[in-house]
Amino acid sequence: MATFPQVKLTPKNISTTDFYFLEGIKANDTKTLNEIYQRFLPSVKKYVLANSGTQSDALDVFQDGLMVVYKKLKNEDLQLSSTFHTYLFSVCKFIWFNQLKKKHRKIVQSEPTLDIIADVNIEHEYMELEKQKLFESKLNELPSESMKVLKLFLSKKSIKQIANIMGYTEAYAKRKKYKAKMQLISAIKADSRYSSYSSGTS
Repeated sequence: MATFPQVKLTPKNISTTDFYFLEGIKANDTKTLNEIYQRFLPSVKKYVLANSGTQSDALDVFQDGLMVVYKKLKNEDLQLSSTFHTYLFSVCKFIWFNQLKKKHRKIVQSEPTLDIIADVNIEHEYMELEKQKLFESKLNELPSESMKVLKLFLSKKSIKQIANIMGYTEAYAKRKKYKAKMQLISAIKADSRYSSYSSGTS
């Protein structure tokens, strides 16, 4: 598969409008993001609805597409050889195309462009996003106490801080964290999506 060089975005190699959109995504600017939704969501929605999807599916795909772009911008690993709209639309098509394949649904319109499929980094970012969603969904399904302990741990709280917040001894906090971690790992591995993610492209 082809790979693309890392590029640092500047107004010199993309249009002023596209630079505005990309910088807005990178900065998580609410005004810019709202404008992106208003301008570009309709075309993604039309494509998803024409290919066995729903309004909710379209919104999820669009949000995932923006997240892929955001991650690539943060890593300074985005090659924009077309307009921002074309790029974002192709990423969203790539995401929906993969979801349809998993669900064994028919694809009516054209597959995503070959140059987007060939971008290994897009596939990598997409898989990482899917893994993150699986992790978060299983974390939120844990018993409330276990979930709270793990969320405190993931927010970089020390065992001592977790013990103070939860009213535990430090020894019990360590045991509780370990038990909650094992619960989460078991829940993730029991999910049907786990095997495809762990054996997929890395």
